[in-house]
Amino acid sequence: EYSGGVEGRSLLQWFRVTPEGDEVVIEREDPWALEGYTCTLEDVGCCIKVVYTPVREDNETGAAATAVSAPVSPGVPSCVSLRITGDAREGGLLTAEAEYTGGYEGSSRFQWYRLDEATQEYIAIAGEAAATYTCTLADVGKTLAVAYTPVSQHGVEGDSHRCACEEAVAAAPPTVSDVAVRGHCVEEAMLTVEWTYSGGYAGMPLITWFAEKTSQSLGKTTREKIGRSNHSTCTLTRSEVGARIVVEVTPVRDDEVRGTPVEAAAAGLVQAGEPQVRDLRIRPEQDPPVKGTVVAVEFTYFGGTPGDHDIVWQTAKDETWTDVANHTKKYVVAEANLGHMLRVAVTPVRSDGARGEVKMRMLELPAPPEPEPQPEPEPAREPTPRAATPVKEEPA
Repeated sequence: EYSGGVEGRSLLQWFRVTPEGDEVVIEREDPWALEGYTCTLEDVGCCIKVVYTPVREDNETGAAATAVSAPVSPGVPSCVSLRITGDAREGGLLTAEAEYTGGYEGSSRFQWYRLDEATQEYIAIAGEAAATYTCTLADVGKTLAVAYTPVSQHGVEGDSHRCACEEAVAAAPPTVSDVAVRGHCVEEAMLTVEWTYSGGYAGMPLITWFAEKTSQSLGKTTREKIGRSNHSTCTLTRSEVGARIVVEVTPVRDDEVRGTPVEAAAAGLVQAGEPQVRDLRIRPEQDPPVKGTVVAVEFTYFGGTPGDHDIVWQTAKDETWTDVANHTKKYVVAEANLGHMLRVAVTPVRSDGARGEVKMRMLELPAPPEPEPQPEPEPAREPTPRAATPVKEEPA
């Protein structure tokens, strides 16, 4: 209380007195603020000293009065404020920002929660007990929250506080990464495309296979669609031999939102397969074949561009084979072949001269029918002698 005339601009100063006895001035914008002084963390363990110097209106100064508090003790650990900052999107980082009071902070705890839409209860996310959290696919469309439990350096716990995000976690844009083509680039081989998807829940991706060929004369590269659209596999054919195989994958989210297409190429150019003869068969125009019957060999070729195949016709009767025709797909049965085995041997040849394994087929040529025996003529019969008839003479 002031006494001594009309009070002028009296002085009020605040000090922090450390355990060592040092006095530190506490700078205050308004030392006379009605709310007084709120102790801070820096004050813990220190005393608060206030010095009042009375001043009369004519600036006459009186003796200063001093008051010193007891040492400031830490308050009960508590959360002054709690908020969530960051990007509430799949793959985004959220940070819980808590303002602590109650002495020096110890190992305060965080726990992240996900709202269960069915029960409208927040379910703790296992293992997520840090101040930061990265949103995952499981969070898309869900509301997240964080709980903060203040703990002092001496292990004293305060009341937990919880803060929820204002909006549900959004899905990230659909993307594909690590796109790769697996398999060998050989005719008739199957290639498979693999990728890693992110960006919400995946829908059906758009997949397109291409064969790229470069014209040596024109120096121009052309691209042609191959295989089946939107299939993760592609079986190579003869048409792709010498081509570079490229696949394009466009990510699609379950809500039909499309991402940026990504391409990947198979290793190397498509190679032709080894020359092969398939489905080899002998087909006679007439069954059973007879003299003059045309017998044809039929087969399917595999192994790149076909060349001039090596075809040999042979006959045998006693396991000794004799060539009867070459380089022709047809053979006319001769009379001398009847009763023999007819064999055709086909060696596949590619256009670059590569030869494959020989394949053979045989056909039995029936023997000609035996001529029907002619009936023997009956021997000629001699006439049977007839007895003479006596002539009766008439009497004269």
